[in-house]
Amino acid sequence: MATWAQVMDATRRYARRLGSDSWHELRFEDLVADPEVQLRGVCGFFGEAYAPEMSEPYRVAEVAVPARKTWHRRTHGALDASRAGNWATRLTPAQIALCDDVLADRLISHGYELAGAVRPDPAELLRYRHVEVLRRAAHAKRRMLDRLARVREPGPVARQLMATSEFRAQPACPAQPEPRPRSSTRS
Repeated sequence: MATWAQVMDATRRYARRLGSDSWHELRFEDLVADPEVQLRGVCGFFGEAYAPEMSEPYRVAEVAVPARKTWHRRTHGALDASRAGNWATRLTPAQIALCDDVLADRLISHGYELAGAVRPDPAELLRYRHVEVLRRAAHAKRRMLDRLARVREPGPVARQLMATSEFRAQPACPAQPEPRPRSSTRS
């Protein structure tokens, strides 16, 4: 749940930033309900011609999807519309109530109807908020570490200099002269 909310929030931010001419969104439920119409829309967005084979991925799955990619095993069969909306049987009533409560705005804005469940237990809401905060903090930490790694990464000139043997042979800092011993004689 928290993952879906985080992904939906990120996609909304990117969609606003990119603009409608650079962003096309479609729902899984719509794709499996009417693949030809949805795929024609995707093709139109990319300026490509629609081919009927696009609605029948199992025809090219043997070539396009190697057997080692077990997570794509469903591409070898016909489109299965029964998976759309199966959340209603996979989630418990308490989880559905939590979704209705914490995801209501996102669900409605993406064209989904609320289940009409009763308000979830306050302890469940608190647990969800805790997980949500932890996930967002972990995501922010990953983004920060990634940016830091990119800043520390040498640019093309530095990389080329470090690749030359002359540059590697020289110390990073020039050697400091040895301090001269002080004379121990007193006058």
